[in-house]
Amino acid sequence: MTDSIRYDRQSRLAEVGAAGQERLQRATAEVRGRDGATIELAYLCRAGLAEVTMEPSRQPERFEHAEWFRFDSCRNVGAGAWRALATIKKVLELEPR
Repeated sequence: MTDSIRYDRQSRLAEVGAAGQERLQRATAEVRGRDGATIELAYLCRAGLAEVTMEPSRQPERFEHAEWFRFDSCRNVGAGAWRALATIKKVLELEPR
């Protein structure tokens, strides 16, 4: 599957577009810590980032919404997804909500 087909749907989003997809494909990111790292890594790779490295010994950014989750496993998934989306928003230069 070519990249143009793989990222077709997300590049049709107004927030991404062709220019945003190109920025994503040139971007690099670092996944820190262990909690949620697998989810974060998967989201960033599937978004098309050029390079994603893992640094399990480094402390990740604080997940501000941890209290919303009752179970640790759910909290870890939420934290990974939240951090991945924050990275994508930064690359696309979107304002945080």
